[in-house]
Amino acid sequence: MPPLASRSAALMLALAVSSTGLAGCSEDPAEPGSGPSPAGQPTSASSEPTAASEPSVAPATGILLEQDSVTVNLPEGWKLTENQASFLVSGLPPASQDGLMTLSQLPSPDSVPQKQIERTIARDPSGRPAEVLDPLDVNGVEMVHVQRSDRFTVDSVFAAVYKSDLVNITVKVDKDVDDEDRDELVASVLASVVWR
Repeated sequence: MPPLASRSAALMLALAVSSTGLAGCSEDPAEPGSGPSPAGQPTSASSEPTAASEPSVAPATGILLEQDSVTVNLPEGWKLTENQASFLVSGLPPASQDGLMTLSQLPSPDSVPQKQIERTIARDPSGRPAEVLDPLDVNGVEMVHVQRSDRFTVDSVFAAVYKSDLVNITVKVDKDVDDEDRDELVASVLASVVWR
């Protein structure tokens, strides 16, 4: 396989593994009409932290999820899932809710364009449509942002190449949680990210 094709295949595998999660969540199709939309200009997704502004919400204070180059806290009351992997750690919300949060880190070439990460994340293996949103600055690192939903959860997926690794944070929140509370929960998770 040519080097570019093998990099592309590796990126697709990494994003597919990390953005779908390992819990038994539904994979029913979402409502029609929400397809991918463009976001920002194509840039390199390789990032180094820059000076971050003060977060607008308090950082999540639950259990710490760790990878070599990044940490993030679960929301308060969430617990670790069983059978953690070295490249993927995850947690679950209280038993009364559907959801999942994952943090993964896999080797990746530094030169992966942001648009390629967006397209790869937007291709959900279950076929659910995804909306590509504007990239977000997450404590100094620009991350691609994709959102999708099914009958049970709304998934917010964030990814960036950082120090030659693809870092992916996925927060799946019960669809019964109202939009404002879900957005605040996701923002608190992102506010807890620490790049190493």
